[in-house]
Amino acid sequence: MWLEEIEEDIRLAKNHEETRQITQLFDWALHDFYSINVWKRYIDFVTDKHMEDPPSFTLDEVRAVTDQAKNATKFHITQSHIVWDAILDFEEKLLEKLRAASAQLETVRALYIEYLDVPHSMIDTTWQRYSSFITKYFSAEYEARMVDGNAKYSESKKGLNQREAYEDRMDQSLRRSENALPHFQAYIDFEKRNTHFGKKKQSSADVKSEKRKQFYRARFLYERAVAIYYTDQTLWDDYIIYLIDNNTNASETFSVTGRSTMNCPWAGDLWCRHIRIAEVLGKSHVEVARIWDEAFARGMLNSVDTSMEQVVKVLVAKCDYERRRIYWASEDVADQVARLIVTFEEGLKMVNEGDPYRRIDKYYIQILTHTMNDIEKAREIWENMVKIHREYSELWLQYAEWEKGQNNFEEARKIYKKAVNVNSDWPERIFDAYETFEHNFGSLKDLETALTLIRKRAKVVADKRSKYAQQAQVNYPETTSVDVGMKRKAAENYESAPAAKRSKGKEYTKTNRRDREHATVVVENLPKGIKEGELKSFFDICGKIREINIYKEDYKVSAHVEFFDRDSAAAAITKDKKNVGGHEITVYAADCVLYVTNFSDEIDRSALRSLFEKYGEIVEMRYPSQIFKKPRRFCYVEYKEPRAARAALVLDGYEATPGLRLKVVISNPDRRTERGQANKNEIVVRNLPAVVEKNELIEHFRGAGQIVDVRIPMTKDGLCKGKAFVKFSTAEAQTVAASFNETEFKNCLITVDQLGKSRNADSEKTEANQFVEEESKQAPPPVKQSLTTITSLSSEALHPLKSELQRLKLFKEFDGIAKVLAKYKIKTTGMNQDKTNFI
Repeated sequence: MWLEEIEEDIRLAKNHEETRQITQLFDWALHDFYSINVWKRYIDFVTDKHMEDPPSFTLDEVRAVTDQAKNATKFHITQSHIVWDAILDFEEKLLEKLRAASAQLETVRALYIEYLDVPHSMIDTTWQRYSSFITKYFSAEYEARMVDGNAKYSESKKGLNQREAYEDRMDQSLRRSENALPHFQAYIDFEKRNTHFGKKKQSSADVKSEKRKQFYRARFLYERAVAIYYTDQTLWDDYIIYLIDNNTNASETFSVTGRSTMNCPWAGDLWCRHIRIAEVLGKSHVEVARIWDEAFARGMLNSVDTSMEQVVKVLVAKCDYERRRIYWASEDVADQVARLIVTFEEGLKMVNEGDPYRRIDKYYIQILTHTMNDIEKAREIWENMVKIHREYSELWLQYAEWEKGQNNFEEARKIYKKAVNVNSDWPERIFDAYETFEHNFGSLKDLETALTLIRKRAKVVADKRSKYAQQAQVNYPETTSVDVGMKRKAAENYESAPAAKRSKGKEYTKTNRRDREHATVVVENLPKGIKEGELKSFFDICGKIREINIYKEDYKVSAHVEFFDRDSAAAAITKDKKNVGGHEITVYAADCVLYVTNFSDEIDRSALRSLFEKYGEIVEMRYPSQIFKKPRRFCYVEYKEPRAARAALVLDGYEATPGLRLKVVISNPDRRTERGQANKNEIVVRNLPAVVEKNELIEHFRGAGQIVDVRIPMTKDGLCKGKAFVKFSTAEAQTVAASFNETEFKNCLITVDQLGKSRNADSEKTEANQFVEEESKQAPPPVKQSLTTITSLSSEALHPLKSELQRLKLFKEFDGIAKVLAKYKIKTTGMNQDKTNFI
């Protein structure tokens, strides 16, 4: 958009002044977003105009632009050469024009050295170009000059090698129109950790220089990311925090916060940061007020993406600003106090009933109480709140506590009496607080009066609840209790076991399996003092509760309530918008659990957790049981909030380990597919040697059809585990590949099974059990004497045989033998390996 406008202005410029004014358009464009193309056009523009006669720009003005361009783009690994080559072209043209003047020669040489010190994808080309430059102008000093440049080149080449994989992943994702943000984040994390290229000792000045380079490399990655994902609020917030943590100049940070609000006008957190940085810079009250007006005029109240939570944050930040001005101002205090009052009053009108926490009201009360000493006005606000929200027990309790803080115990007692007699959402809390108050501050008569009143009201509440329970009673299906600590996979294995192996005296139903995904609800906007028992009492009518987890933050309390069945969770959702402790709660289905698979069985679990933690707070990561020898590469990631789980779905397809792309979906046991479907068109090849290459397997099975993928499980020592998986493009090719069963591969007799066909999907048999069962069905009863004789053969008798096919021929000479088990040891330096072959 900017380039089109700039090109049009360049075409229409008729004189020297109009030409010079175009630089302002370039500055505006580059302020808005990071663009290599805009910088390249800017350099071409000023250098072309300098070469004209008369020049529109002086050489100093041109170099001021090229210096800005170098600093702004030099850490872009794959595209910085576009800008630097344009600068080098200009300086070398100038060198020819000045007939190799010594000063210009040194300028060009220093420019080459500076660029060789920066890792970039075209560094080999830059090195060759530098060599040609030295040959042409410093042929007598060629060796010395090249040695000087080679040190820079070598270090930068190392830096390039460290970063190429990150660049490739980002480039591939962007080319496929996939979400590359996780790759940006991984790249940024790498740059934050990587302080220097080499490991040699460095002076304090060098360390400081490397740390500045580290900062700028990460910062420019943030710039590249926000240029693409400019509406990602979290990305902007991370970027701004990084600038603040590194003590970046406040003016530069203010520029970034301004761009963030321009691209995310609905984001209250970004507006708050923008305003606080303006305050740090000492912006005038008029300038800060203009930011407030812009926030509400441009985005906060007009965007469908704006929540009341974001509006409240901005209003609280505005009140903060006005309050701080009162403390720091040396005059006009009365006017500033009046302005603060107006700010609170306007905020209350704007929020109205939208803030369940009543933060503006309570903030106003604190200011009236502790700063302005206007107790009557504060009490008026309290009275207004409990009048509008008389059913919120939390407000009554806070009001009473406030009166106690003013030593107005009689007023507090009146509040408790009023609160006991209203139909509140949580009467027991009021009963307990009233009784405790009278124990601490009341006379004998006051205590007896309170206990009598509480008893009467408790009976009324109990009667009402009893009637409600009878009316709302739902007939729930009977469920069979299971151990709360049962692992998910164990339950799944039990469910999928053959019916003949289940207990005859107990009929199995789906309710036996733990169903976190469908039986859990999220409860938000809970009062701060909520207890697990209180929450259990509130939801007890919905069904049997398995587990409750409460999560507390500064302004927010939420909980996960898990029931024993999904019908109970559905009943719990009807509690949405009910009042609990003076708070209107929100209840909705969880959808907080992700199913993650297709990662290496050797991946570090903490690294995997770090990858997912970027998208929200993780409650738990559950892995399959380790009692089985065979590793199972999947896990469940449970977030505290559903939106975090949805955000983490961008990791679907992310290459966590080379060659393996993660599969990330919202967990739903109802969608589990048959094992045969998951392994469609795939075969498993067993009895492979310890050293196997993919291309060797591809060559062996080439005659079956087109091969899509080959996977070879490896040990920690890099040896084949004895089997591999080969996936074909069609089912016909899979069938043909099955004919390769019992063929020779590298002197080993391999077996081939079709996945999805060789195993019964209704039976979860282990490989060993299935092998034994199938063999026992096909083989005749073994001859005891023959078996005894064969098992007594020494390993030395088999050692001279060159291949398993020869061993097979040897034993086939004997009649009546069903199978032969050959066991031998391979001894190599530093390793003993047992290998068992079934023939």
